[in-house]
Amino acid sequence: MLKRDWASDVQVSDGDKPQLYREAAESLRRLASQSCLPNIQGDVLDLSARFERMAMYFEAQTARYRLRPRQT
Repeated sequence: MLKRDWASDVQVSDGDKPQLYREAAESLRRLASQSCLPNIQGDVLDLSARFERMAMYFEAQTARYRLRPRQT
């Protein structure tokens, strides 16, 4: 069985990651709106909220790293 690591094919800079998380969250919200089952809608919307939080967390981490003074 051939196993492929898809992440090695994708080059993403740190500045692009929050945007990718937000795009995934938006796609999940659209998917949830297409579901007729309330439980599925809720689960997908919860997942969407996780992606939004990951974007905010990543932005906070990169901002903290940029603000840290260099030690010489």
